[in-house]
Amino acid sequence: FGWALRLCDFPQGIFVMALQSATLPSLSLLVARGEHAEVAKTFAYGMRLALFVAIAASVLLVVLAEPIVVVIFQRGQFDAESARETAKALMAQGVGIWTVAAVRQLVGVYYALGDTRTPVVVAALDLAVFVLLALALKGSLGRVGVSLAVSGASAAQMCLLWFGLRKKLGDTRLREIAISALRTLAACVPAAAAGLVLVHYTADFGRGNAVARLVPGIAAGAAFGLTFLAAARLFRSEELAALTSGISRRRRSKA
Repeated sequence: FGWALRLCDFPQGIFVMALQSATLPSLSLLVARGEHAEVAKTFAYGMRLALFVAIAASVLLVVLAEPIVVVIFQRGQFDAESARETAKALMAQGVGIWTVAAVRQLVGVYYALGDTRTPVVVAALDLAVFVLLALALKGSLGRVGVSLAVSGASAAQMCLLWFGLRKKLGDTRLREIAISALRTLAACVPAAAAGLVLVHYTADFGRGNAVARLVPGIAAGAAFGLTFLAAARLFRSEELAALTSGISRRRRSKA
């Protein structure tokens, strides 16, 4: 459970938290000006970028859970059985990566609006949902049930925060965000297929020595990433264009 949680935190710490920190000052300034329509627009833009990364990370860690765990953890006392059990927990928690990313963006808008109470109340409800789900699922599913409880609780937290934000802003541009998320999910489909094909054709390496065992996870992860980027470009993803242009600007400024 703990190892799976660390892997799920990885994309959050690298990108989602950075994006939340970057958008919060802009949101606060727009709130101070009373420009709630622009607040909704900025929130939607940040949410689209966050979900672009988070949905891809969710699909990656669910579809390629075991090869990824083998690459990162399987050595020494962390044997094949440990990798399989960790992969099961990773799949259950990976489903909820995108909901956690959405929660972080939603909480940032509440803070910009000066409302620190609602996120705390919703977090308390989230804890209650987690405990109830964990108690209900742990008996039959063990640690996988606890991992599913984490994902279920974060989904409940996302829904409650979104419902409350609609009351505050009126329009959260849900349709725009949903279309973007569906386009990202569509780009993940061929990426997942490519990753699974590579896992299948490199399965013999997984039964080899410590170095050979790395091949399926690395090959499948690379295939997933490259195919996802190609598909997103084919689908004319605005989020991909925004991220790549931002990286290019940073490189030019450093040069």
